[in-house]
Amino acid sequence: MRPIASPLCFLFWTTILFLYPLNLNSQDSHREIRNFTIIPNHLEIGSFFKGEKIFISANIPACEGVVIELEGRTKDLVLNKKGKRNFLWLNVAQITVKNAPSVYFLASSDKLENICSEDELEKELLGYISLKHQIKFESDAAITDREFDQFIKLKEHNGSYSIHNDVNFDPNSDGAQKVSTTLNIPSFIPAGDYEIFLYCFRNGTLFSQTSTNFLIKEVGLTAFIKTMAFGNPAVYGIFAIIIALAAGIIIGFIFSKRRGGGH
Repeated sequence: MRPIASPLCFLFWTTILFLYPLNLNSQDSHREIRNFTIIPNHLEIGSFFKGEKIFISANIPACEGVVIELEGRTKDLVLNKKGKRNFLWLNVAQITVKNAPSVYFLASSDKLENICSEDELEKELLGYISLKHQIKFESDAAITDREFDQFIKLKEHNGSYSIHNDVNFDPNSDGAQKVSTTLNIPSFIPAGDYEIFLYCFRNGTLFSQTSTNFLIKEVGLTAFIKTMAFGNPAVYGIFAIIIALAAGIIIGFIFSKRRGGGH
């Protein structure tokens, strides 16, 4: 006769099988990023929009480095290349820049090279090192290694690109951390749906990541003009002519009044 398993043995294995998935969930919870918040949660671009600061915060698992990134859609640009001709700086060629993000903002808790290796940055598509492999330059003139650095300086100068080490760490009582930073959004940022990414690194490799959507939309007269221009170009053309004529009449009237007052 085969022995019957004891109730204690049955209870033991039942408990193990019940707790095993809980242990997996517990391991996943250690990687979880919570309360990823953007304030304000969207931006409206109107006639008087002069740029805005957005505040970003999140509760993250304990890690050694954090990167927050906002990248705009890629588009092609045509730029003039200047050169010296007979002691004068002139446009000597045109360069087409392909696959360049319209805007690129990155904030980190430390210099990127201190957070992870170049290989890891390339793998996760972070920082200028990843853009260097993404952006391409085409021209009838010879392309050198200087074009990328000059392009980045140009974009940083006009406020389209920036990388700052200003993510703040605040430890929580449960061993996790709270991070926060501020991104400066320029007045000329294109409207559209953006995605803001948050990356947590531990031991030089990606440990956890998440993202959230961020909407920038045009409102008021700005939205009306764009809708008319793309949706109803004929009416938009007539509207533009009327505005130009009205402006000319008003300016002419003002100057005629001034001339009359002078006499």
